[in-house]
Amino acid sequence: MEFLKGCSCKSAAEQKARATYEHLMTLTDDKSILDPLNFLREREIVHYQRFGECLEIVQGIQSGSKRRVFSASMRSGR
Repeated sequence: MEFLKGCSCKSAAEQKARATYEHLMTLTDDKSILDPLNFLREREIVHYQRFGECLEIVQGIQSGSKRRVFSASMRSGR
């Protein structure tokens, strides 16, 4: 898993999608369009958070730190 070191692109797709949804939301005031865009934007935020949590767990496993592995999974209530 060497590719995970310094992975700044860990969620580039989620961030780009979120920014796109936010931009589209500025172009309309139609609630029937804003509601689905808001849902999609929030979904990308959750994906970003979950990917970060998974990355933290994998990095904890790589470093041999069981504490980091458990703390990441416990923080989210699982």
